[in-house]
Amino acid sequence: LMGKGISTKSLDLSTLKSRYKKTTIHSVLQCAGNRGSEMNRIKPTSFSGTPFEYIQCGMIGNASWSGVLLREALLDTFPGIEKFSDNDLDSYHVECEGVDGYACSVPLKHALDKTSDVLLAFEMNGEDLSPDHGYPIRVFIPGHAGARSVKWMHSIKLRRSECQSCWHETYYKGPEGTSIQKMPMQSFMLSKQRVDQNSLSVKGVAWGGGHGKGISNVQVSVDDGQTWTDADLLPRLDAEKDESSREWSWVHFTAKVALKGETSCSSDDKLPMVICRAVDGDGNIQLERPWYPKGYLYNGWHQL
Repeated sequence: LMGKGISTKSLDLSTLKSRYKKTTIHSVLQCAGNRGSEMNRIKPTSFSGTPFEYIQCGMIGNASWSGVLLREALLDTFPGIEKFSDNDLDSYHVECEGVDGYACSVPLKHALDKTSDVLLAFEMNGEDLSPDHGYPIRVFIPGHAGARSVKWMHSIKLRRSECQSCWHETYYKGPEGTSIQKMPMQSFMLSKQRVDQNSLSVKGVAWGGGHGKGISNVQVSVDDGQTWTDADLLPRLDAEKDESSREWSWVHFTAKVALKGETSCSSDDKLPMVICRAVDGDGNIQLERPWYPKGYLYNGWHQL
């Protein structure tokens, strides 16, 4: 851990584990380009002509993450930062770099927020991180673009500006040209099947995004959004083991939808198009067809 005018301090993994309390959170990790192919079909984006134009909805997962809170390590290493002014908290960034040279940063204000749950993670689903997931340690920033959760951690630096790596300054930019941090709410369906001639069932997942407000409702439609059916949100089986301050985990949903007139079906290969949308804990409704030139952050109504 290092900062301008501050002596560099080194911590090995065993010291990190013994010095700070182990915390386990359950959270989604999602690529900022997830579902980019759907936005590219609305109108070409920067993904056009690249392999990224084919990204569907599979670049997302949900897991338990265990480690120590980055906040505790920062307060221990940089005495006095808890007294920073709001201006300082807004301008300073925490830069994380992996042994492969990949580096990104997150605002210091977010890293120090007690409810942000930013981890120096060394376990996933109760086991040591695998090499693919960042062994022996990675930063994990729930609710943020996956690109910010740097793997194979080597150093943490406190700096007065955002990280200047190409992954932060050039790539992963939002519609306003700023670096993507918090992700929007998300929902999509995983399957649909006929129950009988007059109804079908769908299953899917929904996530409240980077504000950690969770999901209050999911709705599905078989008539292009003219009418909606509320889905059932399934109880989280892992909730008791989750120490998160906010709702970072996704929820599964199921719905049985009545079919009438032209939407009725007699076989699985004639099922009508189904769309879904989510509502977060603050009552915000998922946008129908957002479009951004860079191709990132697509979370429109999913069609299946």
